[in-house]
Amino acid sequence: MSPLPGAWWEWLGVLVRTTRIDRSWSERPGNLLADAVRRASPDRGAEFAELAEACAAWTRVQALAVIDACQRDDIAALPTRDRVHRTANARRLGLGPTGDADPHSR
Repeated sequence: MSPLPGAWWEWLGVLVRTTRIDRSWSERPGNLLADAVRRASPDRGAEFAELAEACAAWTRVQALAVIDACQRDDIAALPTRDRVHRTANARRLGLGPTGDADPHSR
């Protein structure tokens, strides 16, 4: 799953927590989430169109994981561009996610 800006995850979290999600979402959760984004943001421009496209592109498992994280208000579990860049930089320097030396790096 591609990382998204943190503000998008926050907005999506609010949307998910205020949307009635039932069993009918289990088969096509990414497409239904994309539809919900489009309905909630018809005049918000290209940024939200891009978010809807991202939702529609997720696999079933990815979309269900996003919905689960949003429902639990665990947005920190979702990949943001900043977090991914920090993690990549830390790995390149031989550091673990906490900034400590990574015992698995060579």
